[in-house]
Amino acid sequence: MKQLFGSTGIRGLVFGPLVGPSGLNLDVALVTRLGKIWASYNNYPKKILMAKDPRNSSDMIFSALAAGITSCGVKVVDCGNAPTPALNYMCKKVGLPGIMITGSHTPPDMNAMKFILPSGAEIDWESGEREVEKMFFDGNAEFRQEAIKCGTIEKMDITKTYFEYLNEKLDIDLSGLKIVVDPGNGCMSGIMSEFFRKRGALVEAINDKMDSMFSGRGPEPLLPSSMEMLCKAVLEHQADLGIGFDGDGDRAIFVDDKGNHIWGDYSFALMAKSLVNKGESIATPVSTMGIIDDVAVEKGFNVVYTKVGASEVARVCLENGFDIGGEQNGGIIFAKDNPCRDGGRAAIEMLKIVKGDSLYRIISEMPKYHIMKEKIKHPVSMYNSRMELLTKVKEAFSEKIIKDIDGVKVLMDEESNTWSLMRFSSTEPLFRIFTGGKDDTVVEKEHLNAVGTVRNILGEGGTK
Repeated sequence: MKQLFGSTGIRGLVFGPLVGPSGLNLDVALVTRLGKIWASYNNYPKKILMAKDPRNSSDMIFSALAAGITSCGVKVVDCGNAPTPALNYMCKKVGLPGIMITGSHTPPDMNAMKFILPSGAEIDWESGEREVEKMFFDGNAEFRQEAIKCGTIEKMDITKTYFEYLNEKLDIDLSGLKIVVDPGNGCMSGIMSEFFRKRGALVEAINDKMDSMFSGRGPEPLLPSSMEMLCKAVLEHQADLGIGFDGDGDRAIFVDDKGNHIWGDYSFALMAKSLVNKGESIATPVSTMGIIDDVAVEKGFNVVYTKVGASEVARVCLENGFDIGGEQNGGIIFAKDNPCRDGGRAAIEMLKIVKGDSLYRIISEMPKYHIMKEKIKHPVSMYNSRMELLTKVKEAFSEKIIKDIDGVKVLMDEESNTWSLMRFSSTEPLFRIFTGGKDDTVVEKEHLNAVGTVRNILGEGGTK
């Protein structure tokens, strides 16, 4: 099975295997070829913008991509260490393609590339991944190369432009608000804390210096252990809000004024409730559970479910004219302004919500959902029979309401709005099962039902 892309970009262990069944390694030769392919796919534009996170390997990957791109006679714009949404926004503003080099939430020995269209949106399977993979695996592909017409490299500061964009969207005075900002030593370090201070907020910052090892708490803010420091800091400084960013700054996770870690599906639901009008629509992956349905019923807007992956959500938003899309992992997409997950913009919208109020109070009045997760490993040989196995899973629950946009999502219990999502990972030899609902007893019962059914179908191939 030939596959480069996962749910978001191309990633893998540096000098080791890509995540997925390709059998390829993330090395200089592969990256240089991708640089040539991206230049060719975009019809050899005048320039391609590139930015990177602070990982040590990001410089190496930048150099290899730049070698491929400039060998085709295309200029590279070096945007330095910068957040992913800043690069997306600049690509849209100047109408040029880009590449973001970031492992995002993964450990420091991994890295990845996100390919950005001139629209500012990252490519997905429907908008470019299919063609890029075809070009990559075409052994006869040729690229434009002329010795005296090699491209050059120039520099650009995109942070200032990103600040200007955020400033336009922040239409309230932050004076009196106390915020704790935790960029996790990633791309938002020194950026959002400075921005909020300039707008009048009292800001305490932790893990606010870029670090290739993300030594403060790691690049993934979803983990409760990663947020302990921020939760404690909010209580210590009696802050109104804590904001934790992931490694490349495209996601934001929040802590309320009582020091509680707020899950991303709740922050997405709050922003949808604040920004979406009756009769409008939003997009979210099938992996989003529960609370967004309640808010949609309350406000009278529609929820359109997509395949898993931020690029999928962004594409559906753009194609249908939706203002907002989001994921349960804290990624919020404000599609008409910046068609990507944007942690900085999400932070601004949350500050508007909590200004003069308490996030703890707001969340306490929302329905409570419980979630259970399980992942089952399977042998690589099972990749070729995945579709057949998913069909069997669907048949096992044929008497229930099913969404089969990505995997099989089953309404297990209507009264408690309990759903189970059963799907193969797009990047690893894993079958993932998520179950969520309002009644923890029902959730546990139905989760065990889903897990047992999947194990029976996978047979000896599935292990915990």
